[in-house]
Amino acid sequence: MEISELIKENRKLKKLSQEDLAKQLHISRQSISKWETGKTLPTTDQLILLSEIFDLSLDTLLKGDPNMKEKVKKESSQFLWWKDPITRRIMFVFWSVIIPLLFILKYVLHLF
Repeated sequence: MEISELIKENRKLKKLSQEDLAKQLHISRQSISKWETGKTLPTTDQLILLSEIFDLSLDTLLKGDPNMKEKVKKESSQFLWWKDPITRRIMFVFWSVIIPLLFILKYVLHLF
């Protein structure tokens, strides 16, 4: 079952309006409407809150919808430092310039 259907079905089972659910999640009613129509998907943080509100496991919310699986994969991979070009440059400078310089200062020149 797709996440949009799960949200709508469980919201109705808990006798919540879109407005009520939106207040619990601290978002707009329109966001709930977009989730239920499949126009957008909830974030990982919102999924955790939904699982608590609906008393469902995250597996139930995630595994039924291939789009949701893909979104979570994409969200989690964006936090990897080697995927970010700026952070990659900083790490390159650190390991190729600063570390060798410190080594030379300490062990070759005996400065500290």
